Amino acid sequence: DTAGAGYKEEESDDGSIWNQEELNVIQKIITQNKIKNATFISPYSAQVRAAKRILPENIKCSTIDGFQGQEDDVILISLVRNNDEGKIGFLADYRRLNVALTRSASKLYVVGDSVTLAGDDFYQSFIDYTELNNAYRSVFELMYE
Repeated sequence: DTAGAGYKEEESDDGSIWNQEELNVIQKIITQNKIKNATFISPYSAQVRAAKRILPENIKCSTIDGFQGQEDDVILISLVRNNDEGKIGFLADYRRLNVALTRSASKLYVVGDSVTLAGDDFYQSFIDYTELNNAYRSVFELMYE
């Protein structure tokens, strides 16, 4: 959960959304967990383009739609959206999240801003589920380990 860290989304020239700070969190997860092979997915093409530039070569990168029907042992998801209005854009299509969450055979990491997402009942339920199952982590825990 990146809430409170100020990791605001940005709009690319083609209108797609991206979030550099979420990519930095993904990099830290890869390093701290010594992830050798994984797939990074996001609903936004600008986020995937940025990920391909900065993530290690052993991490495959794809949009959620582009990865449909595939799986990997480790999946890293960046939800990207972080804005004061609570706009979730593509994330309002819950089928996308279903595709994303079901692609992992072993480990799943989801990075997103709970304040932006929690305005939607579906995402609030997902956040509640992670907390109930002791799977919720704040970015502040990750950054200061």
